[in-house]
Amino acid sequence: MGNDPTPAEALASIETACDALNDRLQIHWSYDLLYGLACGLLVAGQGLPQPYAVLTVPVALGGLTLMIRWWKAKTGFWVDGFSPKSARWVAVGLGALLISLMLGSLYLTRVADLWWGPLVTGGIAAVVAMVASRLWMRAYRRDLSRSAA
Repeated sequence: MGNDPTPAEALASIETACDALNDRLQIHWSYDLLYGLACGLLVAGQGLPQPYAVLTVPVALGGLTLMIRWWKAKTGFWVDGFSPKSARWVAVGLGALLISLMLGSLYLTRVADLWWGPLVTGGIAAVVAMVASRLWMRAYRRDLSRSAA
């Protein structure tokens, strides 16, 4: 029992660990760009003619898988978009927007017969995903700071 830290020491240790984790979470803009491109491909692919539409899904998901593996190798862990709860709203909102854009891509090409529909919806999805990536990281860091305080 003599090695037990005091409450102040325990809190200081938690704060130090959270600060160290926060330092490891510095992401380069290329991460957001690749994430945005993968999401944009998922959306745009839905409006493409076959077999391209079906081929875009494994390519985009494969790209996301490689990003996850790279991130785990870089930081030692992976946190999905639904953790922590304070950042969950970003992931849910992004999912809803991407589904809406996929439906828009389908509508623009299949109903309105606009060949450029997938390009527009995919481009919008890429930008939205890049912004959402930064928003999620900001919410995650804010949550991390609060748990340390």
